[in-house]
Amino acid sequence: MTENDLHKFKKIIIPLDGSKKSERALKYGISLATVYKSEIVIVSMAPKSKKSEGPIRSRLDEISPDLVRQLKDMPASILMETYHEITLNTIRKRDIVARSIMKEGDTSKKSVLSTLMELIKVEKADLIIIATRRQSGFQKLTDGSLTEELVKISSIPVLVVSM
Repeated sequence: MTENDLHKFKKIIIPLDGSKKSERALKYGISLATVYKSEIVIVSMAPKSKKSEGPIRSRLDEISPDLVRQLKDMPASILMETYHEITLNTIRKRDIVARSIMKEGDTSKKSVLSTLMELIKVEKADLIIIATRRQSGFQKLTDGSLTEELVKISSIPVLVVSM
């Protein structure tokens, strides 16, 4: 096998939801992007609601409590944009080309999967890195797993980072 036989990842998609587990996937993405000189595209789905609760608010509160107080009544999409800017600055400090895509709307499993599959095509991505949490048998039966479904239907390699 020669170096030419190895797959080179030019563009890596990393879905982020503001949780520490999704940031763990980002760390793997940064490592791979450094080796392969890849572009990172971070992707998030923000619910269309005025209430900005959930992992993104908690994570931003850890990063910058003063900022979250200023953005208290802002929609989730504004918090997500702020989170993306902070994340992009962190990635770019490592001389990695990075940009973000944020979609606002339905955050159901079906909608998120559809969005990711469309982005894989449009972006001509080579790899998607996604975090997952271990689910019990009952949870898996009732909820299903977005990650598991993505692995089944993706046209590109999926690196799953398990917590």
